[in-house]
Amino acid sequence: MNIEKFANMINECNNIVFFGGAGISPETILSIDLFKDYPDVFYDFYRKYFTSEAEPNKTHKSLAVLEEMGKLKAVISQNID
Repeated sequence: MNIEKFANMINECNNIVFFGGAGISPETILSIDLFKDYPDVFYDFYRKYFTSEAEPNKTHKSLAVLEEMGKLKAVISQNID
C-alpha cells in the first residue's frame, strides 16, 4: 500500500482504532531479558526517558492529531508509554 492510498483511507474514516506494541517505542531496552541480564541499563533508561523530561515521538504526535480530528476512537497497546 502506498502512502497516498493510506492517507485517503484515513481521510475517509471516522472510526480509527490504533493497535500498537513494540515498535513505536524502544522494544529491546524495555524487555524482560534486558531487565534480568542488565538491570542497571534497564533502570538507567527508565530514569532518563520515563520522567517528566520524556517527549512523545512521531507516532504519539500523529495519534494525537487523529484524536483531535475526532477520527481516533481507541488506542490498544502493550506499551507503557
